[in-house]
Amino acid sequence: MFKKLLYIVIPILHCLFFVENSFGQSYQQIGDPEHQIEINELKRIGLGIQKYRDTIYNSDRIDKNGTAVVSPRKKILESALVIGLVQQSLAVPSEQLNHNSTVSLLVKYRRNQNLSRIDSARVRLQLDYDGRKGSSYKAKDFIAFDSVAWAEIRIDSFISNITFPENSHQFKLTAQILGQEIESSPSSARIPYNIQVSKESGYIKIQFDEQTWAQTYDLEWKVIDGLSSENENLEKKATRINIKNINYRITIICTKGKFVARVRGRTLKEDKTIYVGPWSDNSTILTINESEAFEKDKKPWQYTVQYADEGFRSDVVTFYDGTGKVRQSLTKSNTKGQHLIAAEKYYDFHGRPVIQSLLTPLKPKEKINIYGRSSSIILPRNSRSETTLTSIPQNVVQKKLLPKK
Repeated sequence: MFKKLLYIVIPILHCLFFVENSFGQSYQQIGDPEHQIEINELKRIGLGIQKYRDTIYNSDRIDKNGTAVVSPRKKILESALVIGLVQQSLAVPSEQLNHNSTVSLLVKYRRNQNLSRIDSARVRLQLDYDGRKGSSYKAKDFIAFDSVAWAEIRIDSFISNITFPENSHQFKLTAQILGQEIESSPSSARIPYNIQVSKESGYIKIQFDEQTWAQTYDLEWKVIDGLSSENENLEKKATRINIKNINYRITIICTKGKFVARVRGRTLKEDKTIYVGPWSDNSTILTINESEAFEKDKKPWQYTVQYADEGFRSDVVTFYDGTGKVRQSLTKSNTKGQHLIAAEKYYDFHGRPVIQSLLTPLKPKEKINIYGRSSSIILPRNSRSETTLTSIPQNVVQKKLLPKK
């Protein structure tokens, strides 16, 4: 009725808050938070000083006492009780002790299909950690019970071949319910998202109302050049991403123009097909004035962006000189941190490339949109070097530029 899971696969369940299934959806922690038992508590259990009994449950289906919820708010697509014994990485490697440790448990559980029935199983989890063996040691041991909504865990014994120091964090025992649950999709043809767009420190911020049934959102927007006669129709030439949050920021790297956006929710249905909701109304049009245009259109530049899952992106701005040669590029991702990656090309007096700088991480002194007009980093120099022939002693110029007779 239960199965041991491969050590290579299951650590992902533990180390990440969610994993992806074959439909691209997320397995998340459902029910109460992850339960953790540290070594100090396991030692007291092993010595018979303390007893341990704990209950894990999904409150959308059942309460702590094992009583089923009358009208569940959500429907369970998949769930599993995952119990693991996991070696931890310590900040000081010399404190990492080699050991062989075993925890024995009694697990009683109720499945979603029949909440009135209680099944039980005895579980033995073991670690055999030895840093001298390289990577060929057992540092994780997991077990999973499918379709569990409620479980009671009792630790019967803890045995180790060494004595761990007080307050050691070398490994821990964890237990949680992972799975996937959904709410019924709406029947209304119109869903009020109340989408709003605004300017915020060199960014365009998009915000909309949360829909409890939606697992992700399709966000679509369009930037219309100020000199274009194109309308705000988002059916053509729009950018679309899929995100989980109800807000998103886009850098204002554009000429003067207009900005408009819309959103729709999507979720997984009980038959595991995807329900895609109707589009919201378009947001009010946001005007980008000439004074807010990137670099005020004083430098030749090109902007490219690459998108990944869940709205993660990499923005790249490339600057050119008056002859169309690349002078500098700046790259920034929208993940945590404010670092830029800068690179620059240098040319000789004939316009031939001579030096390509290595990619260099830069960190601004203030948390602002580094591509914006108030950047604390000096952006590229003008199209020609400030050092000219007239500023170099004539004899040096002749030695460098004139061939020997």
